[in-house]
Amino acid sequence: MKKERLASLLMTGAIMASTVVSASAMQFPQDVYYPSDDTGLAQKVYMVETEKEIELLDRSSFTYKGKTYNYLDMTVEPQEVHDEKNMVKKVSGESDTNDKAKILATLEVNLDEVTDDGYAGELTLDASTLTTTVTEYGKGSQKKTVTKTYPGMSDGDLSLVPKTVTSGGATLQLVNCSWSEDAQYNPYDPDIGNRFTATATYSGKVGYSYAKGYAYEVNYYGTVEKDEVEGYLCTLLFAPEEEPSHWYDVYLNEDGTTNGFMVLFTVLFFAMLVGLLYFLWPILFGKKEDKTVTVEEVYQNQPDEKMK
Repeated sequence: MKKERLASLLMTGAIMASTVVSASAMQFPQDVYYPSDDTGLAQKVYMVETEKEIELLDRSSFTYKGKTYNYLDMTVEPQEVHDEKNMVKKVSGESDTNDKAKILATLEVNLDEVTDDGYAGELTLDASTLTTTVTEYGKGSQKKTVTKTYPGMSDGDLSLVPKTVTSGGATLQLVNCSWSEDAQYNPYDPDIGNRFTATATYSGKVGYSYAKGYAYEVNYYGTVEKDEVEGYLCTLLFAPEEEPSHWYDVYLNEDGTTNGFMVLFTVLFFAMLVGLLYFLWPILFGKKEDKTVTVEEVYQNQPDEKMK
């Protein structure tokens, strides 16, 4: 019992699904034009979105005013729409310099652009939008020398001179020192003797970092456009089915009514034909009289005159 119920449900679902598919594939004409006479073509006009839907259009025959119309031919007109829009494209890259003139020399002035959604056009470089940023740093070292002066020293003793100094975050070592005497003995202050000035030279290697890689970004501006097919206008042509001709068709008008002129003409024709036959019949086929004259010769026996 359960199996039968399940099979029934599955069959019902399949029928409903096929009905939905058939309904979705069905197209209804947006316009129908019928001919003004029996020999003209009927037209059914459809608007579809894809080429695949064209094959699904109804081409079956139909009846209009007692005449059957059969599919003859079809015309298809793509419905194109033109669209334009402004576009900005950012172009980025890498360089070993931040010199804008050198970077711009490597770029194309114009770009032929084609977008993923089908727009195409030419974009132009805007040099004023070029920017650069440092992406990589290098490290190096260089020798640095600093000279310092220490005036007013009481003695030219090297121990009074600092052995190291700091410059720019680097520690430099004392490599040379020269002395000069800059004050004479002062008699008013005998405790103060001559004074000395030390000129010390410090040297060492100083590490530093520098930019060795750059990234740049620049904008291109322009207008892109595309011609897009939004659908297809399909006109199906149907021709009337030709009916077999009959001998009596000559006595009917196009609307099916009797043609009185042809009937009268036929009656008169046959009347004249009968009259003509009536007149000619005796002449052509009447009995001929026998006009042969029979001449009888009567011979009478007369006596011979000599015998008398």
